Amino acid sequence: CAGVRRAFQISEEIADTEGTWFTLGPLVHNKSVVDYFRQKGIDPVEEIDNLDGDGVIIRSHGISPQLLESIRGKGLLIRDATCPLVERVHEAAALLQSEGYDIIIFGDIHHPEVQGIMGWCNHTAKVITSIDEVQNQKIVKKMGIISQTTRNETEFLAVVEALLPLAQEIRVFNTICSASRKRTPFTCIR
Repeated sequence: CAGVRRAFQISEEIADTEGTWFTLGPLVHNKSVVDYFRQKGIDPVEEIDNLDGDGVIIRSHGISPQLLESIRGKGLLIRDATCPLVERVHEAAALLQSEGYDIIIFGDIHHPEVQGIMGWCNHTAKVITSIDEVQNQKIVKKMGIISQTTRNETEFLAVVEALLPLAQEIRVFNTICSASRKRTPFTCIR
């Protein structure tokens, strides 16, 4: 996808420069790409606490603003390879949070993209992985719904439909990327 190609290109440019660079987590979900950059001297790290280097490449999945500030606080250089579509989810999460919506994220709470999104709404969102979890949601006045970019669109729309009766006002951002839409065939919910 375009986000992966962009992250690859940014990392290629950095590999040709002086200094010691790391990626915060695997750059993308592709072991061959991670190994390729490891051979070029760009290793993935999970923690920034004891990081000894010149800079950090933010992976395509993005990170929370709090983690971004921690990296800046360490004086490290930053190259942000966050997918622009993931950045759009960050903006939607921050907007919904600032406007007082109870936020639902359709995604995997353990996925780095969702962990980053959570930071953009001050960790106030609830994460739903399937339609089965809708029954556990309470009725609210205002609900905002967004998705991890790599989820199945048909499942997302089914979750949205199931959530409709649970709020007086619902704002939905279909944040699934086009590459994910092409990977999974779209079928009607009804």
